[in-house]
Amino acid sequence: MSASTLAVLGLGVGVAEPSAAGTAAKPPTSLPTKVQHELDAIKAKGGHIDKITVTPYTKKGQATAATRPVDQVSPAQLPTGCGLYVYIYNIGTDVYSSNLTACLTPQPNIDMLSQIGEDYWVLWFHEYDTVANDEKSQAETDNLALDVEYDCSGDGTHDFQTVTEGTILANDGTYTAQAYDDVSQVKCG
Repeated sequence: MSASTLAVLGLGVGVAEPSAAGTAAKPPTSLPTKVQHELDAIKAKGGHIDKITVTPYTKKGQATAATRPVDQVSPAQLPTGCGLYVYIYNIGTDVYSSNLTACLTPQPNIDMLSQIGEDYWVLWFHEYDTVANDEKSQAETDNLALDVEYDCSGDGTHDFQTVTEGTILANDGTYTAQAYDDVSQVKCG
């Protein structure tokens, strides 16, 4: 699947339009039709997405907000109007991390860094070894999509995790968010 397809998929996930004057935005109750079609296409190819999560951006130095399932929040409910959406899935031996920062209004600059880690045991606890990563930045935009892919073929059965960090340089300061998701028992070979 191409990065542009994943970007289209990410752009529709849980992103509500700004509410009309005097009305409150409602959290999404289902995914937009275009996104649902993309998710159906991923499933048809053997991919499976367990969850899509969103983390609100908070002012640097403030407590980090909790990651929540995407169907429980809309950008209008986020303190800054910006959220970091993250999910990971696999199709065959390819592991994909799809990430999106979405805001209600354009921001001076949005940066994102995402990595896929492969789970392994160190003595009695799990660690993740980074196997793929990428970063992206864009000025004067209300959204930024970043997709990372890893082909794990020939490497047994493993669990993978994506960790994505976002930074927004806004007019009134710097805002950050971090979100993660995981996929288990990927048959790599």
